[in-house]
Amino acid sequence: MYRERVTQKLSYWHTTGAEPLLNLTVGQLLDRAVERWGDKVAFVSLYQGHSITYREARDKVGVGKELGSIC
Repeated sequence: MYRERVTQKLSYWHTTGAEPLLNLTVGQLLDRAVERWGDKVAFVSLYQGHSITYREARDKVGVGKELGSIC
């Protein structure tokens, strides 16, 4: 019975709200963020003592790269 409940879950959950979901890729969202906040800090790794801007993040993200490896 537990297995049936797990397989019937939705892949995402959305409630009714004022703004609809955006049908954009991560790359498209980064492009928008660069337009808006280009040189502001986007990601911070306290453990590594490193931070990158939205522009740097967009430039580092490419085909086959994971977001976890951009810092």
